[in-house]
Amino acid sequence: MKKVNIVIVDDSAFQIALLRDLLTENGFNVIGEASNLEEVIEVVTNEKPDLVTMDMTIPGTDGFECTQEIHKIDPNIKVVIVSSMMDDEIVRKAKKLHVSGYAQKPVDGEELTLLINRVMADKELFSELNGLYSSIFKEALLNVFNKLTKTVPEITGESNINVEK
Repeated sequence: MKKVNIVIVDDSAFQIALLRDLLTENGFNVIGEASNLEEVIEVVTNEKPDLVTMDMTIPGTDGFECTQEIHKIDPNIKVVIVSSMMDDEIVRKAKKLHVSGYAQKPVDGEELTLLINRVMADKELFSELNGLYSSIFKEALLNVFNKLTKTVPEITGESNINVEK
């Protein structure tokens, strides 16, 4: 897996430093940090991270509004909430905003590392499976025809039109 570029969003300089150290020690590349909405927009626009860790309490706004702004810039950027606040309403709203994961403070380094690796592997795994789909489908189809007709049909043309499969 390629090195994951991360931006940390938190209103506490202490928490940013803790997360930066924790993420760096676990092999991630921290490329930026932000503590308010304007900084979030600026750093995400300029740095194009793979993932953003998001605190819920941000001066003048909240983690949800920041997440919406991040997804306006690039909907493919993954957001993982790292916050001491956790209740059913936050989780429900986070799911609606396509947040990729949730870690509660104080953060366990191993837990956060596993969460980020899972979130990023999902994207890579989907791409890999998407690339393999056509050849696997073709092989399965040929096997079915072979079993039914005892012949091996020849495929003369292929199309990878992006439609539901």
